[in-house]
Amino acid sequence: MLTIQVQPNRVLSTTPSPTILPSSLSDPKLEAICCRHHNKRGPRSQLRFPNLLRCLVAHTVMTTGTLERHVEELTGLRQAASTLSERRQTMPWVIFEEILRLGLRPLADPTRHPGAFYRGLRLLTQDGTSVPVYNTPAAQRRWQKSKTRKGRAAFARIPVVLLVELGLHNPIAVQIGREQQSEYTLAWDLVAQIPAGSLTINDRLYGCGAFAARLLQRWTEVGSHFLVRARTGIGRRRVQRLRDGSSVVELFAVDETGARFGFLVREIRGQILRQGKRPVAVRFWTSLMDARRYPALELLALYARRWEIETTIKEIKQTLLGADLLQAHTQETALQEVAALLLAQAAVAEVRSQAAQAVAVDVLEVSHGQALRWLSWLWMGWPQLRTAGQRRVAIQWAQQQMVLRTRGKRRKRSCPRGLRQPVSSWPRIQRRTNWNGEIQYRVVRFGTL
Repeated sequence: MLTIQVQPNRVLSTTPSPTILPSSLSDPKLEAICCRHHNKRGPRSQLRFPNLLRCLVAHTVMTTGTLERHVEELTGLRQAASTLSERRQTMPWVIFEEILRLGLRPLADPTRHPGAFYRGLRLLTQDGTSVPVYNTPAAQRRWQKSKTRKGRAAFARIPVVLLVELGLHNPIAVQIGREQQSEYTLAWDLVAQIPAGSLTINDRLYGCGAFAARLLQRWTEVGSHFLVRARTGIGRRRVQRLRDGSSVVELFAVDETGARFGFLVREIRGQILRQGKRPVAVRFWTSLMDARRYPALELLALYARRWEIETTIKEIKQTLLGADLLQAHTQETALQEVAALLLAQAAVAEVRSQAAQAVAVDVLEVSHGQALRWLSWLWMGWPQLRTAGQRRVAIQWAQQQMVLRTRGKRRKRSCPRGLRQPVSSWPRIQRRTNWNGEIQYRVVRFGTL
């Protein structure tokens, strides 16, 4: 069953569907967070904060309509646009930071989601993106327009770095730039939120000595491992050669006082082999030092799972946001809508997991778009359901519609690395090509590449 709590004794017109939010965000918890950080005095509003948050999440992912219209449709309460705007602008960002820490949490279970784990370690990855916002004076003072081949982009963009659970496309932590902060800076702060018992897979942006030292520090604190693709030209010293072809190497970084120090990681060098293509040389650093338990060839193939975060970002920006702009016009309300997008993604991931469990299929075989479609139907129809039986039937029917449209396992496909409008050294894609089939990997010993 989907996690929709039936409350027959409550007034239907003021009780939107709790499915809009992750199940960890209960009304008492949301009320406590709001009261703890929001001390503005004034008349007590009929629209309680938990319902306002649900309406904001639904408003952010719906392509048409205003917030006041969605509040009326979901709760039956009429609120003026100016009243809602003033109320949102008086809410400090710390409220939504605490809500995100509580609402974004790991969902994968080793028995029900074996694909989300590697030898008992929860698979995570982090990456950055940006969300477009209207070019108001407030937004342009805070955020910049990204570069394109033809110059600057049309709209300012809010930088966001996500930590995502692989296998479920579930965000478990986020850093949102309140100013024009770089992806590297936001990712540095996000490392402190990596949970214990996990394996974080990162791309080359984080493949330097300083960031590897930061990940290694988190490993010593909570026991969270990492696998990061190394940049080219980074100096290191080989300490020991391992039997599987990998090596223990010493990397170097600089601490806060400017002193240089060294630390040990395991380096894996290899090649990616595709039919009819030139081999691609890769190099990885990892904190998984046991070559017997974690073979180098397995880790080479495991890195490809990192691409799932690109699909997650696509789901957030195209399916949830509809490839559109945030509708906010101030810094505070824009950040709130980014938080609403992430809460919606977490709620959809939770519902997909439950629907997949009901029919014993992989979570990613349940379409993200179909799950959002039927959840939206529940959101809009919830106030009109008069009895607990009607609500129960509606939930079951929506779940059946989700699982009837499972899309099956995706085919294995390899596409060229490039952009249609490259900014710097990326190759420009003139013609789309792809190759279907298995990809092979080969471990290369230290010093042979």
